[in-house]
Amino acid sequence: MKRLIAAILLFFPLIANAYVSPGNAQGFVNDFAGVLSDSSREELEALLVDYQKQTNNEISVVIINFLGDETIETFAVRLFEEWGIGQKGKDTGALFLISIADNKMRIETGYGLEGDLTDIESKRIVSDVVPPYFRSEDWDEGVRAGVVGMISAIGGDYSPSPEVARDPNARNQSEFHIQDYFWFLIFIFIWSGSIFARSRSWWAGGVVGLVAGVVVGLASGAWLWLPAFIIFGLVFDYFVSTKYRKTFMRGDHMSMAWPLLFLMGGRPGRRWDKPGGFGGFGGGLSGGGGASGKW
Repeated sequence: MKRLIAAILLFFPLIANAYVSPGNAQGFVNDFAGVLSDSSREELEALLVDYQKQTNNEISVVIINFLGDETIETFAVRLFEEWGIGQKGKDTGALFLISIADNKMRIETGYGLEGDLTDIESKRIVSDVVPPYFRSEDWDEGVRAGVVGMISAIGGDYSPSPEVARDPNARNQSEFHIQDYFWFLIFIFIWSGSIFARSRSWWAGGVVGLVAGVVVGLASGAWLWLPAFIIFGLVFDYFVSTKYRKTFMRGDHMSMAWPLLFLMGGRPGRRWDKPGGFGGFGGGLSGGGGASGKW
């Protein structure tokens, strides 16, 4: 009898500790495996925030490296319970869980969505819609296809706001747009200004402007802007050589943070994370419905 009790006591911690939480939710999209691109994660987050505002439904995407000793079904239930996905009392939440190393995924639905996001619809998404993307390691499009499939299955009157709707004719996110040139040049001038402010000469700004103009000319072919860059560089260097020293220098030291905060309209102590932050989910419960799939 004592041996039986000892065996149970030794085995119980393994059961109790099988589930290991991936961490706290930082938004609707939580990529603990780091497989999504920044642009895709931000795009999906904006879409799901917009969806929650319009419908009060909460869809959470969670990507982990591996399940450990858990099955994907039990992991999904425990995580759903831990985070409380969905509106409390209505349980209008859904979880799209993906485990990279295990090649497994699951859609877990709250009680309030089981009538719309049915087991059949969930199975179609995880078996037919998403796997082709994941097999080619196209995580961005695979996760998006899963999320869009879930939203479509739930139905309702949701229509993505213009700022989050994807434009099929839009250029690739990875292209280097004109605003990227602008911010790059602003950074170069601020960085160089913090260096050249130590001297009273201001001809070096013209050299920086020349270099910046050549870079832009080679990249975009806009050589007509070269004289403008040179003139701007001279004027800018004159400004920092006379004004920057008084404004941003403290004794014999200079702070790069002050000019950057000044440029971005910031103030010391301001947080630069997402506006308002993520306040957590609504406290919903899982209904145990959904479906699991592999790729």
